[in-house]
Amino acid sequence: MSTCFLLVPGAHAKDKVIAVKDVEWGYLNPARGDKSPGAADLWGDTHSLYGSFVKLPQGFEGEIVAKSDEFKAVVISGSLKYDNVKTLDPGSYFTLSKGAHSRIENEGNKPSIVYVRATSPYHVTDSK
Repeated sequence: MSTCFLLVPGAHAKDKVIAVKDVEWGYLNPARGDKSPGAADLWGDTHSLYGSFVKLPQGFEGEIVAKSDEFKAVVISGSLKYDNVKTLDPGSYFTLSKGAHSRIENEGNKPSIVYVRATSPYHVTDSK
């Protein structure tokens, strides 16, 4: 069975469909290149509710810091160690309160991707 998307202009003219191969990735720390966490904005802007993917490279160790009242994240692929305690596999999720800091590590031998929904900017810092 295949899946097909049809978007018809009109009431849903702002609908958008993007294939994974067409997601545009940037670096959160461009100076580190492919060792930096990557980011792909999906919708919104940093002044409203928005969504993004965060790609953590193999061997990534760092911290994620919530700057908003609403921060939710779901592991899409890979495996993360959360706060040095819990392993988060695909489908796992976590929320953070404003100002919360959580340590995250990519446990796998390939990049991990996390979907983030937040009401304002958040930071992902690399400890290496």
